[in-house]
Amino acid sequence: QEGAFALLAAKLGYAAAVKWDVYAAPYNAGGKLMRYSMIGWAENGFPLHPSYRLFRMLTHAAPRGWRAVNTSRIVDGAFVTAFRGGSEMSAFLVNDSDQRREFELTGMPERDQYVFIDWNADGRGHLRARRPAGRTGGKVLVTLEPYTIAVVSTQKPGLGL
Repeated sequence: QEGAFALLAAKLGYAAAVKWDVYAAPYNAGGKLMRYSMIGWAENGFPLHPSYRLFRMLTHAAPRGWRAVNTSRIVDGAFVTAFRGGSEMSAFLVNDSDQRREFELTGMPERDQYVFIDWNADGRGHLRARRPAGRTGGKVLVTLEPYTIAVVSTQKPGLGL
């Protein structure tokens, strides 16, 4: 939900969406730590939660200075938010439904190959580099598993995948 919210905010023209806490923090008088963080607790070795991996993909595939560009409408829990920086472009695909979805991207800069990374296709919130998506007839075709967010990009985002 957090990633879809951030990408929807950009699609609608907002300059930013903020994740309140990256670490476990107390929010009540009892001082009990809440479990809404991107990084787990010290006693567990600071494990990285799924939202950390997702926001890492978002920030690396659309670096500072890139701007959101106009994309198609939202259809049944699926939408695309794209960002451009110079001659480079990243399109984030959101499948926020319980069904597998096919996406057809048009308007991507011409490339022989694209970087294709998805998040949560395994249902456990991990990032996965997939075989770069190809271009067919001026369109990039991508299939996403349920509740998955992915990026198709003209540049390698440096995620070490």
